Amino acid sequence: MYLLHLSGAWQSWIKTFSDSYSSVNIRMHELPSLLIGIAVAGVAYVLIDIMLRPRVVSRSLGRFEVDRREKMRAASATYRLFEPWVDELAAPILRANNGLDLVQQHLLSAGIAVPWTPAEFLATKRIEAFGAAGIGFGLGWAWGGLTSALIGCAAGFYIYEVLAKRLLKSVAIRRQIKLKRRFAATVDLMALMMEVGAGFQESLTVAAEESKGNPLGDELAIVRRDLTMGKREDALRNFSRRTQDDDIEEVVMSVIEGEALGTPLAKIFRVQAEQMRQKRTQWAEKSSAEAEVALVFPAMLIMVACLILVAAPFVLTAIFNPEG
Repeated sequence: MYLLHLSGAWQSWIKTFSDSYSSVNIRMHELPSLLIGIAVAGVAYVLIDIMLRPRVVSRSLGRFEVDRREKMRAASATYRLFEPWVDELAAPILRANNGLDLVQQHLLSAGIAVPWTPAEFLATKRIEAFGAAGIGFGLGWAWGGLTSALIGCAAGFYIYEVLAKRLLKSVAIRRQIKLKRRFAATVDLMALMMEVGAGFQESLTVAAEESKGNPLGDELAIVRRDLTMGKREDALRNFSRRTQDDDIEEVVMSVIEGEALGTPLAKIFRVQAEQMRQKRTQWAEKSSAEAEVALVFPAMLIMVACLILVAAPFVLTAIFNPEG
């Protein structure tokens, strides 16, 4: 009887221990999910706090800075939602100063009206790259687990950041090409109008209207606006700085020097228009000569291919059927 009693007690104790171990094991399995949930909730809280936090700019920075930030908030949803993070990320980018001058040049050449600083533009694109990294992580996880998720995260971040810079450069180059193609005819038009008695601002207004829909028209409209607010030299130098074009810089410097020396502007514009036409002709001749050289090798390949097509039947017949 005693042994039976001891055996029953032992079985009861084992059952109690097993139930306790199972309960603890279930709790241990639930712990990672609990920690992940807490982490996700914390990230969500931080993001919501940043998005809803009121944007206050100290008036001591000046009215220009307040207006500038208001324009950026209106133009960019990323900046509007994550302005504190943009400021935090822009500071180390500005200290590193890695290619910021080139980014500034591309921002000006692309005609972007948003008053970005290069560091703020790059910081905004980096925040968007974090979003692309999150999408890459989710797609990688759905595709093949944690390893694929990490690869997708890194690839999404890197590809988006590189593409953002390349897209800015591409937009700047395309805009400069459109502007350059129109500029010689516009200078010719201004020279013609000034030769018949029109003033500089009047001819500039007509040129801006004629170039409407082209980037040159937008730039000339800015020059016309600047002329009403300050000196002609400052307006022209800003025009040259924004466009970053050699022909425009040459015309601007000629106008500034001509005004200082008293040379008629109509004569300056006529001479510059002739020079630009000559440059375009020389560029076309040079490109044609380079194209002829570049086509020699492909033409030789085509000629060899034609010879092979013509001679191949005779060669094959001679090899495989010499008696026929």
